[in-house]
Amino acid sequence: MPGVPAGQRRPPPRTLLAGILHRLDELSWRWQRISIGEYLALFHDPGRLFWMNFLAGVARGLGAAVGFTLLGALVLLALQRAVELNLPYLGSLIADLLRIVRTELDGTPPAGGGAPGP
Repeated sequence: MPGVPAGQRRPPPRTLLAGILHRLDELSWRWQRISIGEYLALFHDPGRLFWMNFLAGVARGLGAAVGFTLLGALVLLALQRAVELNLPYLGSLIADLLRIVRTELDGTPPAGGGAPGP
């Protein structure tokens, strides 16, 4: 708003016309603050809108892939630590799970030649 320091607002006016003008002035100030003109300009250039959305989607996808990879690595690390504690039933279950994961990552068939049983 012209003549008003940043962060401060004028007191609300008392007449209807002054109230409408005050509200329009406030809306104009907010639109300038959020760069509504740049946002609306995107809709006039569909190619730019497409590429910006495409790149945003690629960035989200890469972020999700990296995040899930790190989360999976942390889970496997925690499972390995649980096996080291040598818990009776849980340790053998986790050891079997880690063996399956390692054979899938290595691409070698499991020992015994056949598919693992139920």
